[in-house]
Amino acid sequence: MIAALNTDLYKGLPPLKEPPADFEQVANFLQTAVHTRHNKSSVTPTKRPNHSSGSGYKAILDCLRSPAKSDVNLLYKVLRALQGGQVLATVFGHPQLHATLIHFALKLHLFDLGPKSGADYKNKRAGEEGVEGGNTEQDGSKNEIYDDVMNAHYHLLIAICSANSTFLHPVLDVLMRHIRFICARDSLDLNECNIILDGSGRSSGDPALDKVHATIQKILMLVPKAKIDLFPLVSRNFPHITNPSQLVKNYTVVAMQMWQYGDFIREDLVLLMLNKALEMDVEIRIEDNGDVILDDSKKDTEGDKEENDVHVVEKQAKKLKTVSDVAHKLDVNMKLIFSFLDKQERSFYGLYMPQFIPTLLDVYKSKFVQFSFWYLMEKDACMEHDENPLYRQFISELIQILYSTVSSPDSNHISNSTIMSTASYLASFCARARFVDTDSICEVLSGLLTWAIFYIQQKNFTRNKLFYSITQAIFYIMCYRGRQVMQYRTDQVTGSQHDVSAERFHQLFASDALNPLANCLSSVRLEFQVLGGEFGLIPDSIVTATKKVKKKPAANKIMTPGISCLRNQLGGIHSQAKVSNPLDSFFPFDPYLLRQSSDCIRQYLYWEDVEDLTYEREGENDDESATDLEASTVMSSQEHHGSIVLKDLDEDEDENENSVGGGGITISSEQDECSVGSTEEMSIGENLRIDEVNSMESW
Repeated sequence: MIAALNTDLYKGLPPLKEPPADFEQVANFLQTAVHTRHNKSSVTPTKRPNHSSGSGYKAILDCLRSPAKSDVNLLYKVLRALQGGQVLATVFGHPQLHATLIHFALKLHLFDLGPKSGADYKNKRAGEEGVEGGNTEQDGSKNEIYDDVMNAHYHLLIAICSANSTFLHPVLDVLMRHIRFICARDSLDLNECNIILDGSGRSSGDPALDKVHATIQKILMLVPKAKIDLFPLVSRNFPHITNPSQLVKNYTVVAMQMWQYGDFIREDLVLLMLNKALEMDVEIRIEDNGDVILDDSKKDTEGDKEENDVHVVEKQAKKLKTVSDVAHKLDVNMKLIFSFLDKQERSFYGLYMPQFIPTLLDVYKSKFVQFSFWYLMEKDACMEHDENPLYRQFISELIQILYSTVSSPDSNHISNSTIMSTASYLASFCARARFVDTDSICEVLSGLLTWAIFYIQQKNFTRNKLFYSITQAIFYIMCYRGRQVMQYRTDQVTGSQHDVSAERFHQLFASDALNPLANCLSSVRLEFQVLGGEFGLIPDSIVTATKKVKKKPAANKIMTPGISCLRNQLGGIHSQAKVSNPLDSFFPFDPYLLRQSSDCIRQYLYWEDVEDLTYEREGENDDESATDLEASTVMSSQEHHGSIVLKDLDEDEDENENSVGGGGITISSEQDECSVGSTEEMSIGENLRIDEVNSMESW
């Protein structure tokens, strides 16, 4: 059902006031000038119109051409007179004859006539309160006439669309350009508080924006075709990521405010916001070795080798600043998206989010935008209701994609990268989301096991990389939730409907032509070998053939590209940053790296919170704690000689303390024997970070 247009928005554009006493004279003058020109041209229709003919018509053109040089009161009267029924029909009924007049009327730029919003309004109020003197009566009258001129122009645009729908597209284009101009003002600073979705009629955060919203809303009511033309213009005017951060943020908020226009635009707006965030997301690349670069910065690498050290350092500093700028814009944008999603009902997910899943799966190694799904599912999991949680729907959609590759004869239309990405999303989500119940995790594992076992039984080993991606996903989930899964199976008196028995794990190793443990992240392999050895998940023949891993004094560290962020390029320690990634895999729900918006992600499972995957040291004191799985360092951002310095855990404590210098960023590391509540933090500039909060119990 299509929601009714929000008539409260009309309040942003008040009705026109009573015309001044001498208005009739201006209206008659304009009508005479228009009709005179029209009659002259009708006599010689083949002759090109002469805009200089008729001093009255030329005076009208001059008034509209340069509003800043024109008398404001006269401009107001002309705009009012153009809305007269006979004049409006004559001018806009013959657009070729009055092309110049129409052009000036549409493109009229009134924002420079006087203070309209933001800081200017604050200064006006300060003057009204007697701050620093000022003729408040004169200022008030000026602002009033400026406001009247703006109202008259927007009412004229509405009248034009109503009189001739041919001008609908150019009028909407003008209004979107007005929004773009308003959003670019330094004095305008919209934020999540200005995201209005409930149709309450509250101000959008700027009086000029209120007028534009009201004008668009009125046009949508009068001309239904505007619903088709509006969104392409909203999308086309969306600022590029190279534009100033303030403009991008303000325009994003205004686009969110258009949610009030009705159902016809809502799905497009959601996809627009997510796609624009995704554009910024993919610009930031985290290499397998931990380097953080922009997508187009690789092309300068060879040129750097030929330059001297000073130029190389300057270029690297410039690239780091550019990465930080893009990260800041994305961070602000994600904060707005989370605030927007927070105001939505539960039905929002089913109506709008599934359409974006194919886009996410096709964009390999997205790092942040997928957390919009996380946010909705986490929010839903914390609410009390009788329906299945949203994450069950999310998991089901991903599993169906995997199953379609083996159950459908047309499965070849699904690319290998999409299947690998789907497995990565399932693995990362189930491993990291605290709010996912154990039964759902067992269901995912059972589904992945079914896919892998079916592949082995087919004995058509042409898509081995997909098989290894699926098995790596299984091992990764087990590294984080394996003990929880095994305990859940034991506690099920009647038996779980999802078969995750040791026998099914053994079937993963049934073919001599496939070696899943040898084709995954080495840290995942090592940790799964420990878990598999304890619960009998790996056949004895495989354990004998490989190097047997005994119980360790501490759990292995699982290093993924996201965890090893900021090592090579910025830290300069190549050997420690290198991550073996034979499948070119990624885990989309690795720790969230954006600083401001990271507060919105709460129910996140860090490795140190998986207490059952830490091992007590044999023969050691009971008060020693286990180290992190994901990182061997405890990070903190501090300034140090304009570069990022990474220190290893094995360094002396004295070296670890020497981390404060001047002029840059430092990533230092330290290891406390009873590190309860310590923090791992890795930051890029001031915007990207890894924030791993240690909550290990000490004993």
